Amino acid sequence: MNCSEFRALLEENVKAGKLSAQQLEHLEGCRDCLFAYTYLKDCRTLDEGSEVPDSFKASWRQAIIKEALPMQTKPWFNARSKKWLALAAALIVLFGGTALTKDFLDPPSQNKSAVQGGEDYHLPQNYPAPAAGGARGVEDAGIMWSEAEQSALASPPVATAKTGAKIIRTISVTLSTREFEKDLDALRAALADINGYVEYSDISTESNFSRYATLTLRIPKDHVDAFMLEVEGIGRSVAVSESSQDVSDQYTDVATRLQTQKTKMERLQVMLKQAVSIEELLQIEDSIADTQYQIDSLSGTLQGLDSKVDYATVNVYLKEELDADIVDIKDATLGDRILSALKTMWTSVQTLLSDMVVFIIVMMPFILIASVVIILARWFIKKRRNKNEKT
Repeated sequence: MNCSEFRALLEENVKAGKLSAQQLEHLEGCRDCLFAYTYLKDCRTLDEGSEVPDSFKASWRQAIIKEALPMQTKPWFNARSKKWLALAAALIVLFGGTALTKDFLDPPSQNKSAVQGGEDYHLPQNYPAPAAGGARGVEDAGIMWSEAEQSALASPPVATAKTGAKIIRTISVTLSTREFEKDLDALRAALADINGYVEYSDISTESNFSRYATLTLRIPKDHVDAFMLEVEGIGRSVAVSESSQDVSDQYTDVATRLQTQKTKMERLQVMLKQAVSIEELLQIEDSIADTQYQIDSLSGTLQGLDSKVDYATVNVYLKEELDADIVDIKDATLGDRILSALKTMWTSVQTLLSDMVVFIIVMMPFILIASVVIILARWFIKKRRNKNEKT
């Protein structure tokens, strides 16, 4: 065995505490390997039977902890973070719940229509009610009523009495007022003076507690201009628009077709008296029924046109002004504008706080139930944890 082989196996043999015969023979002839063997053996037995001092152990442990601390990541979710996150979550629920449930928790708007509350407004007694339905074409078959229809078409139609052009007027007015009830009553009084009526009415309250009224008024055509002069003195006019539609040709066409159908009905009545067979009677009666339907439909169309022509439509939007809104930006000073902005902000804050109070009161039962569940859950978890620690 040479020195390289001996050195390769030296540490294992020293650890085992036993040398082979070849290794012992090599030690007797090699002083270097004998020194290496003796040195390694002495080093391994140097600390046997001696204890490490406590001060050395403590300093060694502190050094290890100090080296390990920089390697640990600092937790971002600590007790302080929990408090801020809980506060942020509560604010989100409070503001979000208030915004989402505001419309749901608000009382229903006050709606008034001419049908439901129409004791003060009604149609004139002599005003014709329009008939439902529209005109439709009827195709007559057979010889008996075909002859009557040709006779009706051949006869000259009666000329329609035309006192002037048939014009449908529609006016839209937007008013702003500081005295909502007073100006609304003034509109009603002006309407009653000209024998007009309310076709639709809606009175509601906005989120900032300002009221508004949406009215659809029907005004006799001869009194429209006088009524608009009355409206100009009510509140403050914000916007006025008017449109006109000439339906003279349509009216004349419908009137002519109606007269034709009436003439046809007269011919059919004569032919009905002259019919001799059951088949002729049935065919003529079917034609009479279709013709009567045409007459009713065309009459309803004429009545509808008469209603729109004789009674103009005036759409009125009346909005209540709050104190914070009554500032003319053009003439207002900087102080007035600042004061108006502060009033508007204060009104918004009051509205928000009142909505929050309503939301909290509504959610209180759910909050109490959730609190009880959380307390019971924490108590149960703590009790179970203490039980596990004891065991």
